[in-house]
Amino acid sequence: MRVPKHAGTECFAMIVDINGFVQMVKRDDMGGAAAYTHDVLIGAVAKVEKNGGEVVAFMGDAFLSLLGSADDVFQACHDIAKDVDAQCEYISEEQQNHPELWPFARGGPSIKILIEFGHISIVNIQSDFLGQQPLLIGKCINYASRLGAAGVGNRCLLGPEAAKLIKAIGFEVEGPWEVIGKDKAEKRQYFKLPLGDVWREGDPDEMKDSYWG
Repeated sequence: MRVPKHAGTECFAMIVDINGFVQMVKRDDMGGAAAYTHDVLIGAVAKVEKNGGEVVAFMGDAFLSLLGSADDVFQACHDIAKDVDAQCEYISEEQQNHPELWPFARGGPSIKILIEFGHISIVNIQSDFLGQQPLLIGKCINYASRLGAAGVGNRCLLGPEAAKLIKAIGFEVEGPWEVIGKDKAEKRQYFKLPLGDVWREGDPDEMKDSYWG
């Protein structure tokens, strides 16, 4: 999709976020953390763009992208999971011989993909350092970001509107469940898009027979 400037649009907001980033940035090796974050996210960015999405913002260990259709969302999620799985297979093998080279995530990266559908308002904002950048505001972006508090390990979570649209084109969706909102002020309903045959979902500490073991 082409993200319109100075306009509004209805689309899927997808946040791809690395787990465990707070622990990473507590270390002194900021250059290593930055390189690790780049290496994990660059594959996910490519998969989003390959499936018609547009990456519109980076937020430390995460990025926000917009996608136009439920088919594109499903395929992007599938491809991101496959890419992370391949990274984990490689890193876990390398760690056996050179554990000092992979200090940021035991066995490889773990990510969450968070998605909701809705209206997004887009305007441009100017700064001396970054130049002109799009400013995106929408309930669906906020909703998706709150879903990150649900679950552990690799996971792909959907808000109710995204779940409805993905189910409508024939894909399996599990749930609903609820997650406590910011400051425990409200609960938000969420669903899971199962990708378990593509990557290792869930808590790596409970998966002793996988590449995390």
